[in-house]
Amino acid sequence: MMQHLTRGAEFASARPLLEPDDGIELSHLWRFLFVAALITSCLLLAAWSRVDLIEISVALDQVEASLASAKSERSRLELELATLNDPHHLARSAERLSLQVAVPVVEIRPQ
Repeated sequence: MMQHLTRGAEFASARPLLEPDDGIELSHLWRFLFVAALITSCLLLAAWSRVDLIEISVALDQVEASLASAKSERSRLELELATLNDPHHLARSAERLSLQVAVPVVEIRPQ
């Protein structure tokens, strides 16, 4: 029975974990909070960078599609211009419109 009373006295004299004048445990808590904030900010930066990378990739795909469309339009227009500048095409168009050719069309071929 005596041993039981001494154990109770030991527990009664034990200090609480956090006391206002105890700086060691609080400094560990602040260090933990600082590390947690640092890790959180690094994770947020990584997520933001990933989202930005995805947005840039989508924009690049759209620009590449626009470039391909512009290239095909340019080649179509170059072909149309070459066709319209062709002397035989001009002569056929004049005949179809019943225009009289004042000057004969002569094609000169390089040797």
